[in-house]
Amino acid sequence: DYYEQLYTLSSSLFHRYELATQQLHLGRTGECQENLEEMLADPRVQEERIRVAWESGSAEVPLYAALFNLRGNLEKELNRTGTARKSLRAAYRAAPDYTLARNNLRTLEAKEREERERRDDR
Repeated sequence: DYYEQLYTLSSSLFHRYELATQQLHLGRTGECQENLEEMLADPRVQEERIRVAWESGSAEVPLYAALFNLRGNLEKELNRTGTARKSLRAAYRAAPDYTLARNNLRTLEAKEREERERRDDR
């Protein structure tokens, strides 16, 4: 609710990104997706950079890389692994030093490999 109020007052893409992040964590996937798609369509996204923090580090990255990473996590949450992979690859291509996006992509690809191997073993 805090970031919703902040975004309403400021129209800051950073506040909207934080709002979408919170929506994902709260399971409000429809709202998260709507915010993500609207932000990705906003031309200001190409110009902005944000600092993203995670459990083991932080980095300043292009906002669109952070948005693709968040969209990949949303798609993964919705069991859409194909589109999750595409979004995470887009995040990684946009910012190869973005460790969080790289790790999310590797985790997803490792899970897909394990699932293929399990199917092949049957």
